[in-house]
Amino acid sequence: MRKIKRTIILFLILLTGFGYSAYQNYTTKVYESEKTEREARELALREEQEINNPLWEEFKKIEKDYKIDLSFTKKVQIKTDWMTFPSGVFCHKPGSLDVLIVGDSTIAWGIVPQVIEQRSGLKVGVFAQRGMYLNKRTVPIVQRLQELYLKPGGMLILGFGFMSQGADPMAIHREDDDFGKVESKSKNEFLQFAKKRYKACQEYINKEPMELSQVDEVFQDSLNKNEENNFQFNLYSNQNFKTYQELVIQRFRNFLDDSFHMKIRSDSGVRELYKSSTHPGWFLEKAKKTGKNPKVDLSSNTIYDLDLSKSPKDIYNIALLRWDPYSTTLFQKYGIFESIPSTEPAYQGWTPYWNLKINGEAVQSLTGKIAYIITYQQTEENYRTSRSIYEYFYKDRFQLIDLGVLHPKEPIQLDKSYHTLNTSGIIKSIQIGDWLKEL
Repeated sequence: MRKIKRTIILFLILLTGFGYSAYQNYTTKVYESEKTEREARELALREEQEINNPLWEEFKKIEKDYKIDLSFTKKVQIKTDWMTFPSGVFCHKPGSLDVLIVGDSTIAWGIVPQVIEQRSGLKVGVFAQRGMYLNKRTVPIVQRLQELYLKPGGMLILGFGFMSQGADPMAIHREDDDFGKVESKSKNEFLQFAKKRYKACQEYINKEPMELSQVDEVFQDSLNKNEENNFQFNLYSNQNFKTYQELVIQRFRNFLDDSFHMKIRSDSGVRELYKSSTHPGWFLEKAKKTGKNPKVDLSSNTIYDLDLSKSPKDIYNIALLRWDPYSTTLFQKYGIFESIPSTEPAYQGWTPYWNLKINGEAVQSLTGKIAYIITYQQTEENYRTSRSIYEYFYKDRFQLIDLGVLHPKEPIQLDKSYHTLNTSGIIKSIQIGDWLKEL
């Protein structure tokens, strides 16, 4: 009996030893494989070399199912600057677009204009930035882009998450992205900026230099029509800051009155509170113009880079893939959520809060053919809020692209918010293209 016990124990020890050895060999191989992948991707990150698209096998299936060409996505660069990608609209000639899509990161991360073009037969350009607001301050920029890039009778499509529409009416998310760069320019300055971007984009695509005379020829009609006037008023003048103060104070008064039935007799206390700590952008810009060193903390305005000190799984859980100047796709391995289809109506009796009301009324002033996107969501509440905004402000004038209603049978991959991930931006582009084709 003892011999049997010893034999069983020895067998278990040997089995455990072999198992542990096999496990060690397996984990070593996995580690070496991940290490090789990490080193290749780190090199691509540092030198911006093109690598094979990690989504290519999935893209090939979409190619076959929807009969589209995605061959231009085979090679990608992994990008680390999450904020300041140049907008693809500047790669286009003035007056050349049938469709201009303007939006926040729900458009910037995932929309592929070439796919929309293949499905609709229309020429499409995109101006989208992470964190861009659809507010009062955005409207003049959208108008300028419409005037420069759309053909007569072309369509503007607005694609913003509902949270981007409730920002401070005169706020700007960043001053170093494309929105910030063109926001306060005169018409002439804006055209010069667009010319430089067009030249840079064409040189990147064609891999050869472009003469300035060629660029001037492309922009000649726009330059002939140009008048030297302000793109929009200068927010940072003393007078306009006082106007802005009045807007904020009025909003504060309305909030107290609506929520607590309190009325302010004097605005002086509110004016004193509304200093650099609550609106650093104005004081920073004013300091730049006067040459004084501002005491303003803008530490929240950071650029989020991938941290190469982390493990491969953490580094490449989230990354931005970019295969050309027109598109950026959010690549994510873990922590993926799914959208749901929805046909639930807008909320009855819904009314907008103060910021949203001012912004919505400003957006209504946009002219021409306009469509409004309700993007994929994870909850019925988010769909219904988005539909409530559309019905309250835009139903009478703007057409609707409701992706909750157009939702495919399969779930759409989203991050924890409502950004499309991986292949889902291709599907979103297909659906927008099909909607345009049916117009």
